[in-house]
Amino acid sequence: MIVDEPLVDMIAWAKTCLLITAATVPGSPERTAELAKLREAIIEPRRRVDETIAAGGVVPPALLVELRVCEKAVPALEKGAVLRR
Repeated sequence: MIVDEPLVDMIAWAKTCLLITAATVPGSPERTAELAKLREAIIEPRRRVDETIAAGGVVPPALLVELRVCEKAVPALEKGAVLRR
């Protein structure tokens, strides 16, 4: 299986954005800004994954899981979720 390195990097960036967002104070301007970065970081890798699958390609399951984690985290972060301490 050939792994799309830019896709790996994009998903890693989205995961980084998720962690940074979760470390901010809920309701703060910083949280709002970081949530915007997270939402933006998810768009391109999702598009690439969807195109790859539609073309009959294969995306490693670990990448699919990491991207989905980022996508599913957005509503929780909007509601005030934070990192456990």
